[in-house]
Amino acid sequence: QSVAADTITGTRQLAGINSRLVRNLNGGSIAALGTISISDRAGTDFTADLSAAVSIDDILNTINDAAAAAGAGINAGLNATGNGLTITDTTGSTANALKIADSGGLNLDANVNESSVSSGNLQFRYVSEATRLSQLNNGQGVAPGRFTITDTAGNEATIDLRQGESTIGEVIDEINSKSTIAINARINDNGDGILLEDTNVGTPAFAITVEEAGSSTAADLGILGAAASPGAALDGSFETTINIAAAETIDGATLLSDLNGGAGVDVEATAPDFEIQTASDETFSVNLTGLTTVQQVIDAVSTATGGLVTASINADDDGLRLVDSSTGTATFSVTGVNGSDAAEDLGITATDSDSDGVIDGEPIVVTTTLQDLADRINSSDAGVLATIINDGSPNSPFRLSLTSETTGSAGAFLVEDNGLNLGINPLIEGEDAVVFFGSNDPARSVLITSSSNSLDTVIQGATIDLISATPDGAPPTTINISRDTAPIVENIQSFVDAFNSVIDIFDQFDTFDTETEERGLLLGDPTVSRARSGLFSLITRNFGDVEDQFTNLSQVGIRIGSGTRLEIDTERLNNAIATDVDAVENLFTFQSTTRDEDNALVVTGRGVASTFTELLDSLTDSVDGSFARRVDTIDNQIEANQRRIDNLTLSLDNRRAQLTSEFNALEVTLSRLQGQQDSIANLANLAAQTSGSG
Repeated sequence: QSVAADTITGTRQLAGINSRLVRNLNGGSIAALGTISISDRAGTDFTADLSAAVSIDDILNTINDAAAAAGAGINAGLNATGNGLTITDTTGSTANALKIADSGGLNLDANVNESSVSSGNLQFRYVSEATRLSQLNNGQGVAPGRFTITDTAGNEATIDLRQGESTIGEVIDEINSKSTIAINARINDNGDGILLEDTNVGTPAFAITVEEAGSSTAADLGILGAAASPGAALDGSFETTINIAAAETIDGATLLSDLNGGAGVDVEATAPDFEIQTASDETFSVNLTGLTTVQQVIDAVSTATGGLVTASINADDDGLRLVDSSTGTATFSVTGVNGSDAAEDLGITATDSDSDGVIDGEPIVVTTTLQDLADRINSSDAGVLATIINDGSPNSPFRLSLTSETTGSAGAFLVEDNGLNLGINPLIEGEDAVVFFGSNDPARSVLITSSSNSLDTVIQGATIDLISATPDGAPPTTINISRDTAPIVENIQSFVDAFNSVIDIFDQFDTFDTETEERGLLLGDPTVSRARSGLFSLITRNFGDVEDQFTNLSQVGIRIGSGTRLEIDTERLNNAIATDVDAVENLFTFQSTTRDEDNALVVTGRGVASTFTELLDSLTDSVDGSFARRVDTIDNQIEANQRRIDNLTLSLDNRRAQLTSEFNALEVTLSRLQGQQDSIANLANLAAQTSGSG
């Protein structure tokens, strides 16, 4: 800032619509711009003074204006990904080289026999210490939790962000306030994340590590994980890198991480990954910990087996070939151990079935298809949706389409293909909707931006949908807003209908049919009676807490009609709305609150809705509501009756058993008596026969 008399002039804060400030280039570390001298391929040269440029648009306009003034065939513009500048020769000449002398740090110095020069990625600063945490992760924000940082000496500190930190600067201050760890936190050099760097004096023993402590805070900040090595900084860049296979063949320099279509090789840390059994029945363990290339794997096999087994790249250059030089009757084979999938990922989990001493591995380089790339992007949590579209062209109809999952400038993203030549071009840039409110003169209006094409905070109670941009030179759009009272009438009708439906249910169960003499299940139930009475009392009560002209429902046309059902006097309701629509709305929506000594919220005044809510809560609360208590009472009665039924059943079973036992005993006694009677009869017959013969 500069001071002249009593005036303070601040630096420019806005680059302009869809542009960027120069001071945010190169991660925010760019020095003041100077001059840039350019000579086109036809030999015309000029110099542009960029010292006054504040935005990218200023740079481009200054260069293009200077070129036009000098008659040079030069055009300055943004590169295809929007993260850098290009200087393009438009003369079509090849007589001279395209020469650029850049003194301002735009990475445009060149002397080439080409028609275009690119600055590459100028690393626009996406975050600063003033960036709000709610803006990160495509507007999803940062979870307010805890995480632990371990420095290179093994010291730990817990960072707690549950105290209301709202900016990246406050997070950095919280980390740097921890004296137990030798860590310095700052914005990284590219301006796209937080950097944690080692400040220990001694030799580092551990890599800087960040772990969650019951939340996702560290991941949301982009710093979850560990530095690459002891002493290295942990860079929390918000960039997402997608690894894909760029070749169909391999050589010794091929990275293991590029194999299997970019899925890499699963190496078990510190422990052996697979075992090789030779024909001589010897077993060797191979440990791939720390290996990064195919050649290192080849060397590891030879070293582990003492040269008895050699590995090489196969004739198709797409996998490994293992040769066993030993002799014997055992089967030459490779088997994964310790839970490692490395041998399988290398395609060598196999058995020498034909005993020729050779294992030809499976191909381990898989060509990445467009769908593979889309799937990998969608699973990366980059906030970008990848789809495949067919444009109908005869030769190469399929295209990769990338769409941000967040609307507006917060969803803007850049794609760098790092030489894969995917030909990605932006179709629609991530931009906020921009409205000049109050005047079509930007200097006299209020600039309003929105991440969607809907404005719901400009005019209270009104939502403005933006359909299209205003053409240049067109007069400002005038919006006439009038209150729509139809929703008020509809909501009141819904209230009346809902009330009557509840009364219908009460009548269904709390009723007696004099003709059929059928009783409702809840006829005379006291809880139903109290609920019915409570509802009707609210219809007729005066809501004295409402400080407006309408304090009861009858004043706005709601009354109890025939059949004890609510009715709406439409004429009276419309008159009330026409007289004071806010008072009608307030009758239903009013509620005043205060805080008690324990800072708990206490309701001190209620309108219709709040009072009905209070009553319904007292009736329907699942713990201590009237209905819940009544259900508990009925359940207890059912349980008591069931116990009595169980006891009576047991008593009847015992009585049945007793009677059955007595009946059985009587049967036995009768049977014996019957036997005795038969014996007596036989004796009588015998006696008669004896006396007759005498």
